[in-house]
Amino acid sequence: MWLVAIFVCLGWMVSLCFHEFGHAIAAYWGGDTSVKDKGYLTLNPLKYTDPGLSLLLPLFFLMMGGFALPGGAVYINTSKLRNRWWNSAVSAAGCVAEFFVVIILALVFHAIWNQETFNLERNVENSLYVSSILSIAYVIFLNIYVIFINLLPIPGLDGYGIIQPWIPTRIDKKLNKFSSYGFWILIAGFWFYPPFGHLLRNISNHAIALLSIPDILVDVGGSMFRTYAQYLVLGLIAVLWIFRDKRKDLYRKGTRLISEGKYASAIAIFDRAVAAEPNYYRVWLMRGYALYCMERYEDAQISYNKALELQPDSSDSWYYKGIIFTDTDESYEALNCFNKAIEIQPDYLEALCQRGYLLIEQENYQQALTDFERAIEIDTNNSTAWHGMGKVIP
Repeated sequence: MWLVAIFVCLGWMVSLCFHEFGHAIAAYWGGDTSVKDKGYLTLNPLKYTDPGLSLLLPLFFLMMGGFALPGGAVYINTSKLRNRWWNSAVSAAGCVAEFFVVIILALVFHAIWNQETFNLERNVENSLYVSSILSIAYVIFLNIYVIFINLLPIPGLDGYGIIQPWIPTRIDKKLNKFSSYGFWILIAGFWFYPPFGHLLRNISNHAIALLSIPDILVDVGGSMFRTYAQYLVLGLIAVLWIFRDKRKDLYRKGTRLISEGKYASAIAIFDRAVAAEPNYYRVWLMRGYALYCMERYEDAQISYNKALELQPDSSDSWYYKGIIFTDTDESYEALNCFNKAIEIQPDYLEALCQRGYLLIEQENYQQALTDFERAIEIDTNNSTAWHGMGKVIP
């Protein structure tokens, strides 16, 4: 049944969108307002999916009778989050959103399914009804399966992101080196140790049973999907690839290279993005950050100025300009930049702390104390703010 393949593909995309939206909205609530500028506060899959990683590979494995893999791409500026509780919450939010998808789909399933009258052979002529039942049952199973996979404490997965803020820094730095290989570690686990996959399958089957969904419907739905989905999936990927936001593809690639410490490569990618779309201010912002990391301060300031020309109310651009002025001992200019950043975003934690330290240098202790107190109100565990308080109060 072609309808099963269509419904499962659509269900997978919707689930992915809710998963990534969960990450984005939690980050927004937690302090990283940049997710709004990046276009992540939406259920549009083109805004944050990579057609290869997010859809092609997972659906390919499903068609081959394998396992569902999580996908999607939302890049969070964790330095903007208020505290490590929010860091954990952002990582957990994707699975929480997917759990709600499971509950909603389960309610829909039981609303339209009648155990006493439903029979695969007898109801087969009603293809829409049968396809809906089988598709919903299979999509519920896939979501449950992906939730358990994502909660594994493997670097690169949400499970590790939940515990990462609580891991000692020296240990996290060692483990984080494997974050780029988390996907392959997962595949290796399934490939070389079959009991690992069987365990996750059994756990998911138990969850399906708790929701009173017959496993025969899941099995038949999965079988029909794999039979009819091949050409549909290829067509879907082609459409997503053609209509993808190429500008954001370059931006995401550049930010990923920054996170890996490959600053020169990131700048080259951002230069390509600027050539394609000169008015995309976030590219100029991140390009400036990559230049700053390479200590190319003058070039970084040029990028930040261009970002501010395009979006004058960008608190991040003013903040990072202030950081460069601080590093080059231009205190007056730095203070003006931090003032502007805080004027735009009064709860900008990092800007408050940086301004506090500059005010200490100017012996303006009362205002510095006010800034550190405000920072501590925002994040009671912020060590930078407490250290500043210690320098102000004898």
